[in-house]
Amino acid sequence: MKKVPMKRSNTIYVHIGVHKTGTSSIQSTLHCSANHAQLKKNGILILSSLPANHSEFIQSAFSDRPELYHTNLSKNLSLIEVTKYANHQKQQIVDHVDGHTNSTFIFSGEDACILSLDGFIRLRNFIYEAFGNDALINIICYTRNPFSYVESAVQENVKGNRMTIAEAASWHIAESKCKYINIYEKLANAFGKNAINFYSFENCLSNETGVVGSFLSTLGISSDGLHILNSNEGITSDSVKLISIANSAGINITHTDIRIMSSIKGKKGGFLTTEDINKIQINSSSDRLFLKETFGIEYQDIEIISNNKIDINPTNDFLKCISAQGDDITKELMELVNNLIKKSD
Repeated sequence: MKKVPMKRSNTIYVHIGVHKTGTSSIQSTLHCSANHAQLKKNGILILSSLPANHSEFIQSAFSDRPELYHTNLSKNLSLIEVTKYANHQKQQIVDHVDGHTNSTFIFSGEDACILSLDGFIRLRNFIYEAFGNDALINIICYTRNPFSYVESAVQENVKGNRMTIAEAASWHIAESKCKYINIYEKLANAFGKNAINFYSFENCLSNETGVVGSFLSTLGISSDGLHILNSNEGITSDSVKLISIANSAGINITHTDIRIMSSIKGKKGGFLTTEDINKIQINSSSDRLFLKETFGIEYQDIEIISNNKIDINPTNDFLKCISAQGDDITKELMELVNNLIKKSD
């Protein structure tokens, strides 16, 4: 009797970030068309109908209130329009997957980590519907030291969301309480504990090709022959402080302004106060114990320097470098820079 080939299951990796753990670099590398042939040789098929970052699709298709997702709000989309987009993308994925077995597919979106339990269940149900009820689902979540995370997130919010350092710090410090515990509990209820994998972002950086190389090794493939792309390079502390002051004054910072600031070398981070650090230490204590006991990821307390006062203004040398750029800098920003120089002289 002729043997019937056994159908093999598809494997689905759901990479949920979290934010500030190299997610953009992973997404850019996977989405790069020059890498698709090499990835395909390793059994990894890219969902080409989606952009590099799948957050918009994931939130639009599976969140409780998709019309309130920030991207949909910025586009002024109604719930009907968001649902139409989500259903179209779902069908594109189903069509792409049709006929494929024993293949690996990846969803990657850092905003997936903020889905509710019901949202994760909807995502799980769609995966089984699109990829088969026997699909093997693996969740990948990267963790980051809560102290460096807050500093990095503050920088990003000041640069991209027109917040001040104080506003962004307050938000992220409050968010640091039981953050990973809450994510884990939702994932465990939706996908089962055995599907969940948490990895330390800091440990991944020791890989020769950084977090991207570490992510690829998790998939069981080498980074050899692939173009590794790194995204979202940080800006200096002076740049963050100047943008924060400009945001407070209602001055619009352009991409050209930020590009010029980024070209000026200097220190990064260092804008958390003693009070900030103490709050993070307290808020993240349960999370840090959970990560150590469950995944062997250890983030220790850091030494708190009493009365650690932070200068909220950028250094004079930095300001003079900006002032020397002349007409390349936005007029309103240049006026602010010159006023700050006068105050410091």
